[in-house]
Amino acid sequence: MTIDGQTVWLDSLNEGVALQRFVEQYGFSEQWERSAYGIKHAGKYYSPDFELAVDDNGNTARALVEVKEYHRNFTKDIAERMRIIANHYHTDYLFLYAVKKDEWYRLIRQSGIVEPCDPPQRGTLALAKLTKPAHFVTQNHYGRHYNQSFSDGLFSILRSAFIPSKSTRRRKT
Repeated sequence: MTIDGQTVWLDSLNEGVALQRFVEQYGFSEQWERSAYGIKHAGKYYSPDFELAVDDNGNTARALVEVKEYHRNFTKDIAERMRIIANHYHTDYLFLYAVKKDEWYRLIRQSGIVEPCDPPQRGTLALAKLTKPAHFVTQNHYGRHYNQSFSDGLFSILRSAFIPSKSTRRRKT
């Protein structure tokens, strides 16, 4: 799909509709990115759907956005993963965008409360000029193909060397 002059691979039609609205309706042309980094939490991989450069009282901050068809599709598990990844991005701006009703919600990082909000305002700086955090466990390539970092792979190998597999464990009889 081509949006904002870029060819973008998206996970769903909802993300395509959302991204077109971010650019055309909300003015985020050249102020968005598809998230490339993520985390592994509770055995599941997660990266936000989009990053936006939003206004933060005259400064520009990175916001993480999760896109869902309806607000009710936003689960506590997704909220928890968003709150955890916000630590890596050093941001308090966590948004949910409900495509079908064109509604914005803000996830309060400290409390986990989700509340309706106005659409975020575009920041003045491009996302590329904002600091990109390091030390992510996974790297997300378009199509949600995750690659583990070297250290995560190494820890996985070490864990498996010290924890016996189910087939080698002795059963109590």
